Amino acid sequence: MYNIKRMHRKTSKRRQRAQLTFVYMVMTFAVVASVATLMMIVLGYRFNRYDGKVEQGGLVQFDSRPSGAEVTLDTVHLANKTASKITATAGAHTVTMTKPGYTTWRKDVTVKPGSVLWLNYARLLPTNLQPSTVLSGATVSSSVPSPDNKWLLVSFVAHEPVLTLVGLDNDTPSPVKITLSATSYTQATDPTTQRFDVLSWDQDNRYALVKHSYDSTVEYLWIDTHAEDGAVRNVTNLLGVAIQQVAFVLGDSQSVYIVTDTHELRRGDLNARTLSGPLMTNVANFDQFDRSTVTFVTLPDATQVRSAGYLTEDAKSPRIVSSKTDDGTAPYAFMLGRYYNNNYAVLSYGAQAEILKGDLPASDSTAKLDWKRITTLDVPGGAQRVGFSVGENRFVFVQTSTAMKTYDLELHGTATITGMTSTELEPIWIDGYHLATVAGGVATITDFDGTNRQIYVAKNAIGLRPVFSNNGKYLYQFVRTADGVALHRFKLSID
Repeated sequence: MYNIKRMHRKTSKRRQRAQLTFVYMVMTFAVVASVATLMMIVLGYRFNRYDGKVEQGGLVQFDSRPSGAEVTLDTVHLANKTASKITATAGAHTVTMTKPGYTTWRKDVTVKPGSVLWLNYARLLPTNLQPSTVLSGATVSSSVPSPDNKWLLVSFVAHEPVLTLVGLDNDTPSPVKITLSATSYTQATDPTTQRFDVLSWDQDNRYALVKHSYDSTVEYLWIDTHAEDGAVRNVTNLLGVAIQQVAFVLGDSQSVYIVTDTHELRRGDLNARTLSGPLMTNVANFDQFDRSTVTFVTLPDATQVRSAGYLTEDAKSPRIVSSKTDDGTAPYAFMLGRYYNNNYAVLSYGAQAEILKGDLPASDSTAKLDWKRITTLDVPGGAQRVGFSVGENRFVFVQTSTAMKTYDLELHGTATITGMTSTELEPIWIDGYHLATVAGGVATITDFDGTNRQIYVAKNAIGLRPVFSNNGKYLYQFVRTADGVALHRFKLSID
């Protein structure tokens, strides 16, 4: 009897262990299955009830200015307004964003499996933009916004040594006039024939360069826009050399790069009143990639060779990226950009433009320039301008006399923006995703690929650069009026 009970207890324990083992196995399987399912969901996998298959989609992130727009994916109205997100099936889709009182934003997109598609740049303008006048005058000559879009420096009457500074973020702007002292510039034989043109700002958003044209010659002025007396320095006189091109050194408002009338690239220190020796010779034009790198294109030399390349700070020699032998008439351009820590270049010659990616060693380094060609764009008639969008440098652009081509470094897509014949204002990047242009008095804003073109002035816009204020509340544009010209401000939100 004792043995039977003992055997029964042993059997019960084995059964309990077996049951516990089974329970643990089921629980482990359930946890693994749950984790795997969650991972599949995170990676965009969904069950397609139409064909019974599990398919991987992609995450789409939506946002708009202003926010709170309703989103429709194909024919499906999403529950959440912008900013929002959804996992969509891979393939082609049409996205629409709408908000009462604003223009509709619509785009055909492609969702790639396992990817994230950012549609966070949709800009919706009020359908009934009502302007208010900030400034007015008989004429306007030139205007340039500061890099942070907080200030606008304007020359109304070209021959008068008077500039107007406008604060763009203020709800009630109080323009300030800056009168240039008569001793700061060379007096013209006939003052009515001279011109004062605003060229550019420094990165501190305080100092500006102005071109003074008089008696068939030019000189350049440095202006402190925040000084009570409008402090002015005559750059040409300080450096003691005739200048063809000038730009602030990035990050140094007291220094400039210049191209002299003998086509030498030099660096000038305005405080010390010193000028470096020639950094480059035979320079046709230059630009700055970053604080230590200058890009350039040269004029034809004695053997009819032109070159494009870059020069890094303190290097003993430039790096030639491309050379062409011709009569010097074919369009030739070179620019560098950086997108997410990768270096890119756009090199345009004649009717083609190459987009390259690779390292960027010091210009006098003996290391091989290891660049990979990303794509080649056809440029009928040659490029007038090449470069990168502002901000992140995500888009490469090549502009001709009638169209602009853009290449998306993120999605590797090419787009052509047409309808730019007789454009008064060369298309400019007003932010990292949008271009503005003025043609025939019509001012428009368009996405980087030419879609969602929005007209905000229908007939009397002037070909001067529009500006979005830094706080995102206003859009500024010069227009013609019955009395002359005016700087109009459009409120971008509906109260």
